[in-house]
Amino acid sequence: TDTWLRDADVVLIDAPNTGVGRIAKPEYGSRFFGMRQDIQAFTRFIRNYLTQYERWRSPLYLAGESYGGVRTAGLARSLYDDGIAINGAIVISGLMNYGTVRTGPGNDVPYVGFFPTLAQTAWYHKKLSPAWQAKPVEEIAKAAEAFASGPYQQALFKGDVIPENEKKSIAARYAELTGLSAQYVLRANLRVTEGRFFKELLRDRGQTVGRFDSRIVGQDKDDAGEGAEFDPSDATIEAPFSSTIVDLITRELNYRSETPYKTWGDIGRWENPQGTYADTSENLRQAMARNPDFRILFAVGRYDMACPYFATRYNVEHMGLRPEQAKRVEWTYYPAGHMMYIEKGSRERLTRDISDFIKRTH
Repeated sequence: TDTWLRDADVVLIDAPNTGVGRIAKPEYGSRFFGMRQDIQAFTRFIRNYLTQYERWRSPLYLAGESYGGVRTAGLARSLYDDGIAINGAIVISGLMNYGTVRTGPGNDVPYVGFFPTLAQTAWYHKKLSPAWQAKPVEEIAKAAEAFASGPYQQALFKGDVIPENEKKSIAARYAELTGLSAQYVLRANLRVTEGRFFKELLRDRGQTVGRFDSRIVGQDKDDAGEGAEFDPSDATIEAPFSSTIVDLITRELNYRSETPYKTWGDIGRWENPQGTYADTSENLRQAMARNPDFRILFAVGRYDMACPYFATRYNVEHMGLRPEQAKRVEWTYYPAGHMMYIEKGSRERLTRDISDFIKRTH
C-alpha cells in the first residue's frame, strides 16, 4: 500500500552499468562516467522517453537518492535548458556538493555537517549522560546543530592557532554531546572522522555502528582497529534488496536477461569537473531562479551517516537563494537512516509526505 503510484506514474532509470543496464562497449565509459556526462545521458533519456510515450504535457518530477541528489540538481537545470519544464524534485537522503562530506586538508566543513548525526547516534545507543538521555532526540539535534554551527565551527576556523583553553573547552562539549571521551577528541585535533566514530562510539561494547544507518551495529574481528571492517547496515540490506528486485523484474514483470543485476555499478574512474568535488548546487539555484514554480523536497534520516542531513542543509543554505526562493525548499525528517523506507513507520510517512508534495505542486 505504500506506493507513489496512486499519485504518479513512476519511471525508474538504471544508470549505465548499474541494475541491468550496460554500456555497449567498455571504451564508451568516458561518455557516461562523470558528473557532466551522467547528467547529459539522463537528459537525453528523459527527452526520448517523453517523445516516445507522448508525455510532454504531463506534470514532471525528478526523484533521486544519495548521489541522485547531485544528479537531480544537475538535471533540474539541464532539462530546463533542453526545453523541459519540471514541476518539482524529491531528494531522498541526498546531497548536491560532496565537499560537504569529504574531509581533506583544509576542508573542515564535513566535521560540522556530520556532528548532529554523531550526537543523535550517541543518544540512540544511550552513550550520553542521564540528563541528555532523558531528552527527546529532537532536542539533542537542536543542541548539536547550535554547537556545530557556532562554537565548533568557529574553533575549526582558527586552525592551529586556537588557544589551548578554548580547544579543551570545545573538546569537552564535543564529548558531552557525542559520548566520546574529551581525550579522544583532543587526540583527533577536534576532527573525528565518521570512519573513526563508527569504531570508537561502541568500542567498549565490542561493536561498530553502521554508515547507512547508524542504529545498526556490527562486530569486527577485534576491537583495536581505527575503523570498522564493514558497514553492518549495508550488510543487513544488500542481499534482501538484490533478491527482491531480481524477483520483481523476472517473476512479476517477466523481464528476462542473462545480465546480472548490479546494485553497485562497475564504472571505474568517475570524472568530476577539474578534479574537484562533485557539486551541482549552483545548477539547482539557477533552475529555481528560472522557474518560479519549481519546488524541491528533501527527505532525510536522522541516523544517516552517508549523507548527513546537516551537511545537505549547510549546502542549501549557502546556495545564495533569495528569501522567496528559499520558501520553495521543504524538509522532512525521519527517525531512520539513509534508506528510511525500509522500515514501516518511516515508509508510510514518506509515502504520505511525497503524495502531499505532488498534490500541492502539480
